[in-house]
Amino acid sequence: MGLLSSQRRHAHAHQERHQLHPVMRQRKPTERGDRSAHHRQPQHHHHILLQRRWGAGPFGKTELKGAVITTTFYAGAFEDGSLTHAVTGADSVSGGVTLNSAAPLKGAYSADVPNVSAAYLQEEFTGVDDLYVSFYLKLHALPASDARILLIANSGTNVGVLMLRTSGALQLRNNSTLIGSDSAALSVGTLYRVALRQKKGTGSDAILEAYLAMGDDAFGAPFASTNTGTWTTQATNLRLGATAAVAVNATVDNIRLDSGSLPPAGYAPHNKGGLHRDVLAEPNARPKWGGKATGWGGKHFNPPSAPALYTSPPTGQIWKVYYYAGSQMVAMRELSGTTGNTLYYLHSDHLGSTSTTTCGNSACGTLSAVLTRQSYYPYGAVRQAGNLPTDKTFTGQYSDVSTGLQYFNARYFSNSLGRFISADTIVPGAGNPQAFNRYSYSLSNPLNYTDPSGHTPLSQNQYCSYANSEDCGGTEAWVPGLSAFGITTSGLTPLEKLAILAAAQVEGAALLAISPVFGTAAEAFKAVHGLASSMLSFERCPAGECSEIGWTKSENLVWFNPFVYSSASYPNNWWERTVHLVVHELGHVFNARMETLQGALAEKLSPYAQLFKTQANDATFPNRVDYDTELKGFAGHRYNWQQSWSGSYKEEFADMFLGWTYNRWETGIGLAAGQARADWMAARMPLWVNLAGAATGGD
Repeated sequence: MGLLSSQRRHAHAHQERHQLHPVMRQRKPTERGDRSAHHRQPQHHHHILLQRRWGAGPFGKTELKGAVITTTFYAGAFEDGSLTHAVTGADSVSGGVTLNSAAPLKGAYSADVPNVSAAYLQEEFTGVDDLYVSFYLKLHALPASDARILLIANSGTNVGVLMLRTSGALQLRNNSTLIGSDSAALSVGTLYRVALRQKKGTGSDAILEAYLAMGDDAFGAPFASTNTGTWTTQATNLRLGATAAVAVNATVDNIRLDSGSLPPAGYAPHNKGGLHRDVLAEPNARPKWGGKATGWGGKHFNPPSAPALYTSPPTGQIWKVYYYAGSQMVAMRELSGTTGNTLYYLHSDHLGSTSTTTCGNSACGTLSAVLTRQSYYPYGAVRQAGNLPTDKTFTGQYSDVSTGLQYFNARYFSNSLGRFISADTIVPGAGNPQAFNRYSYSLSNPLNYTDPSGHTPLSQNQYCSYANSEDCGGTEAWVPGLSAFGITTSGLTPLEKLAILAAAQVEGAALLAISPVFGTAAEAFKAVHGLASSMLSFERCPAGECSEIGWTKSENLVWFNPFVYSSASYPNNWWERTVHLVVHELGHVFNARMETLQGALAEKLSPYAQLFKTQANDATFPNRVDYDTELKGFAGHRYNWQQSWSGSYKEEFADMFLGWTYNRWETGIGLAAGQARADWMAARMPLWVNLAGAATGGD
């Protein structure tokens, strides 16, 4: 939160202030310099190998390691504001291709081919045996005659070609030779993903395949293909746009060049209104960390719960890919070599238990039709059985059908006994008699609590919500919890410590949803904040040092004045407001961590810098001003979903971090603004989390 005087200021109060007229101002690019002193922190430089991180956009293209490529080696999303940026742009641009910041397909920028001929983006690269090209495409008009929109060349020889026909269909060619049938016709104004695979052969077994998907959907089977090609040389050059004499009127974005596999569904995750579309692309789909062949950061993972890195799994395997909104599981995609690609929406009860599934695409029948329902007894035994497509059932935890047990991350639980089958390794609150039964589940109160970590009971909103800590495990409930998250405190009250633990729990759950390989919410929190060998300290602000309630000094230190909201002033939600204040402050800590990891790149890649750039270049993106009386996309006013009165983009990011953590944004009249903020965070958080994970894993 805020710093003093010339530093970023942030005043919190226990009483709501009177509404003031908003101080209207225009945010200028030069403002960044005026607010550069937001952290007084030591500089720790971490060496990050960008070429090993999955994704496009802010983290840019990767580098080749000789002729062997194991991941994305080019990812052009133009997020640095240039078509030819050295990291996120193409090698060169020909003709009239322009940068689109007014209506980008993804992120802040796209590339427009504005109804002209011989206008294209070009990328040259070291020879690749097996090349996968993918990109987003939106047509603004159909061509006057068949137009070549994509060309892959092998050392000057044209091989893979995609034609856009006057009907809107795509046609695959090997130079001028037609391959297979046309795709379904593309509609003007609709977003698509397009891909082409080109693999060299030994004389008569080369492969050429073309793919088409709607929006952010995963690619299915190719609409046209051959495995009898005669080319024996590697791909070295790509052109995309109006690559010949016929004009093309279209926008393209997120151009990826991969070796070995197609990318998973949608690079840029989105949350479009709850349960009715994919809200997070495969969250942990990225290269390995730390050089471990079996997982990331040394953790093993099993393909059935890993992201779909291929068009379909090997014969005999079924892969299940889960989608999350914040920490809530909302959808599952089942990929099979025989049954194809089936999307299910997963609807839950108040505890997060999967209770209803509906159809998400044509593979399961009628769109949105209810497929099955299942209900539960208090301790998770099935009351009314349904043929659920997922094995994540009671409170969203994994059910082992062979044993009848459920896995709660730290230990197994028996819903027939209503008990864990092994003792808890900690006592989650020595002041609560229920906590001394180390086999009990959720303090023997399963209608109000869940236990996603297997260690700490949580309320329905992922934190304790009662007037004193005894109700949530006793006066010492925070002692084991804080240390598990890498947090230490000094000079704070037990209730303040409990609020910090609750905030860390809910942030950790949201981070875990992005990267389940962390294992638990606590491990996710520690990994992202770099707390393997250091601690994040919350301390009472030294006398005379600060007048604000909270002050983030660095990625490892936050100062607080007494910060628990008054239950007399806010009888209905004083505890919620208190926890939200801590989550807001953790947003500042998160930015400080990203700045440390990114080093010299922080000016362009940090959350603060990314939000500043978006608001400076996109007039449609919501922009909060000082003492703003409008919600501007946030879920509520101060001091609940907005913890600052400031129009500073730094304070604005911290409140967006709060909204992302809970997946709560403005709805109704302000849906567009709330959706814009949700999309912005959803598109970037997986990449920042992956950056932190790569550093933790040893890269």
